[in-house]
Amino acid sequence: MVPQAYKPSRSQIKPANKEARPKSRKEKEPSLWQRIHRFFIETWEELKKVSWPTQEELYRMTGVVIVTVILLGIFLEIANILLSKLFSLVYVTGP
Repeated sequence: MVPQAYKPSRSQIKPANKEARPKSRKEKEPSLWQRIHRFFIETWEELKKVSWPTQEELYRMTGVVIVTVILLGIFLEIANILLSKLFSLVYVTGP
């Protein structure tokens, strides 16, 4: 038979400090409105830390994105046409 380890009863266990005590339901979790308010406050604080681009950088980066999208669209259209012709040669339809 294996000896059992000592396990104190619940009444013998005392929290080390006030924070370790179980909190009532009201103390545990803030209300929905408090959480929403805290979310927006914290979001605003984080947005203050952002390094925003200058207007010139913004225009330049926007131009790069637009040109990239156009080139990618042209590439995909050419690939689509070539693959369509390739498959139409490989797969002959009906007699």
